[in-house]
Amino acid sequence: MSSTHSPATVASPMPLVERSATPVYNLMVLVDQVDSGHLRARAANLSTDDVIATSVRGALSDLGAAARTLITRCVAQHEPIPWIEPPLTPQETDSRFRVPLHL
Repeated sequence: MSSTHSPATVASPMPLVERSATPVYNLMVLVDQVDSGHLRARAANLSTDDVIATSVRGALSDLGAAARTLITRCVAQHEPIPWIEPPLTPQETDSRFRVPLHL
């Protein structure tokens, strides 16, 4: 005889956590190689400066930090965030990433 439990009667192994009030923004990033050993990261959906780095991780980190600073400043000064709509179209050589920015 098998016993079945409905989801309501089975205890969750994870505690319930209330949702944070911290806003999260999705930064769309395009990364391409500009020369031997260097990569360029640019935001596809936010008007901010490009970043040059020697690794994908460094490029995503640097661009994410710049975007976080820009968005934080805009929110604090009650200015519109300079989103690009529609986002830039990736080139054939671009790698695409989505970076969540928790402010």
